[in-house]
Amino acid sequence: MASWLPTAGGDTPERLLAAVAPTVAARLGALTDGFRQPDALEPAVLELCRRRITMLHRYDPGPAPGPEPPAAQCAALSAWPTSPLFTTLERACLGFAEQFVLDPHGMTDAAFAELGRYLEPRALATLALAVATFDATTRFAVAMAAG
Repeated sequence: MASWLPTAGGDTPERLLAAVAPTVAARLGALTDGFRQPDALEPAVLELCRRRITMLHRYDPGPAPGPEPPAAQCAALSAWPTSPLFTTLERACLGFAEQFVLDPHGMTDAAFAELGRYLEPRALATLALAVATFDATTRFAVAMAAG
């Protein structure tokens, strides 16, 4: 991987970060590992959101560790709004993720109220932090690859 950030190693953005900022990389890893615990929101739903975010940024990091969504859903992810493969909850989460990436100021009280119909406050907070983290780490990876 080419990068504008000089380093002794790092063929992926994650390894690059670990090479130049190991403490930050470890803390980021602990945060993202926390999203894969099913205590607030199903990890497979968050993985769908992560994959959709990477699609929007035209970046393919490959699958993340943890529960995999069904292959058919992954293949139909670009058609999530109309595909019968996605539940109402998954659509609500994917809609939030897409809106966050494309225009976070476009999130309205009505949109959050709609999400609140499907998610308890802890799950909504988890979704919001996970989406923000996935967006930031994907943007970081895209920026590291530019060069």
